[in-house]
Amino acid sequence: MDAAPPPATARAAALPGDVHGAALALARIPVLIGLRRLDAARDAYAAALALARRPADHDRLFGFLPRLFDAASRTAAWTALQAAVVAAPAATPEDAAAAELLGLRLDLALRRHDRFVARAERVLAEGGGRQLADALACAVAALRDPAYPDRTRPKVFCIGLSKTGTSSVCAALERLGLAAIHWTNPLTGELIAEQDVPLFDAFADIPVTQVFETYWEHFPNAKFIHTVRPLEAWQASFAAHYRSAHGTGDFALLKALMAEPEAFHHGARFRAIHQDLYFRFDSLVAARAAHAARVGRFFHGRRADCLLELNLFANQGWPQLCAFLGRPEPAVPFPWANAAPLGGVPPDGDSP
Repeated sequence: MDAAPPPATARAAALPGDVHGAALALARIPVLIGLRRLDAARDAYAAALALARRPADHDRLFGFLPRLFDAASRTAAWTALQAAVVAAPAATPEDAAAAELLGLRLDLALRRHDRFVARAERVLAEGGGRQLADALACAVAALRDPAYPDRTRPKVFCIGLSKTGTSSVCAALERLGLAAIHWTNPLTGELIAEQDVPLFDAFADIPVTQVFETYWEHFPNAKFIHTVRPLEAWQASFAAHYRSAHGTGDFALLKALMAEPEAFHHGARFRAIHQDLYFRFDSLVAARAAHAARVGRFFHGRRADCLLELNLFANQGWPQLCAFLGRPEPAVPFPWANAAPLGGVPPDGDSP
């Protein structure tokens, strides 16, 4: 009698590398995520990891990893990916450089700070890192600081709700010379969390908004920007965004889906953020009102220079932001991220 075949992952691991098989498995992952079939997406990830040998494939796996794994399973997945990167032969100097960059990002994700700093300094000295060079340099400088984590260093937190201009504010802060990150840490791909704050200067989007009171307590010299937007335009943009990203813009359906553990990627924290800010309320209007009241209550009676309410849809921009931060106004237009197509963003148009 023939022996039973080994598991698919074991058979794949024995192969020298199946480029087409890895590509097929990688192509399935975003489709399965979009269908909310996260268990199947994790299976596709495991198949791709077993077959992948090229740095480009490992890099794609790195991008999917925080969206599929959570808590201890995420740490295990980081570790397994790092082992795969180390084991894969570098066919060209370009492959070796790509593997080194991915390896140091994995070091940061695993909080191996000494290894991260040493490898990042080498990559930066050799002119590598490309679009991540600024983030790498900022993180290295922070970790090299004897005062790390320096909680007295000024920080800026943009604490508006989704689709109120947080992307544009982040781009503006970058233009002003701050190391600003939006939604995720660009080096690890994880949702912004407190361990990221000592590494960069400014932070935006709802992972920050959810816990802004904690950041006030932990970073006493921080400043906060509350982005706001006219109600009807905000509701329309919110619905359009969630319809595009998650298949529906209907508040009641999103609320029901958010209660399902496997309905959305990015793990339990993604659901907790959305539950806290939106879906514990009966409507989107109620959620918005509650957030505005929360911001008002918290900052009432605190120092006047710590909070700016900024409405980019009422032609506010550089004058208000630069006066708040004490910086000169750039001689360029205010950046508009995620702008509506066909040029220009009217005051009540799509989100900046």
